[in-house]
Amino acid sequence: MVYVVKILAAVIISVLFQATPAVRRSPNPQAQAIVRIHDGARAACLAALTPDHRSAALAIVAKFDAQSLSYDAAGDAVADLLSDAELHAIQAAHANMLAGWRALMHRPTLPTPPGPDPMGRPRAGRFVIELLGDPGAVFAQMPSPPPSL
Repeated sequence: MVYVVKILAAVIISVLFQATPAVRRSPNPQAQAIVRIHDGARAACLAALTPDHRSAALAIVAKFDAQSLSYDAAGDAVADLLSDAELHAIQAAHANMLAGWRALMHRPTLPTPPGPDPMGRPRAGRFVIELLGDPGAVFAQMPSPPPSL
């Protein structure tokens, strides 16, 4: 559960950095590195999608941004589009983003989540929504961690 909270916090930080132009122009090397890592994951996800799937995913993201779809529904809709090759490329983009953040935090190892497939198809769809969606909409609709954490 701690891993989920850390990942959620990392995604929220990423969304906030994406939304803040001042941070994008910040002279702080760590802030610039976070933006580069996020932008790299976004570019990798877009490149992983076929042109048809990319336009369909962007249409789903537009509905999400307009609050016509919930976070879960939008993530599931994107996940349903993904071919196996796209799924693996998005999983790799996610893993690379996490590795970059771990390196920035000087924490090369973080606990791995339980279960056989921590970044399965549903989570990959939500990851695409987090990367491509409007940061304000993503932040507003992401599920909160349980109050006990």
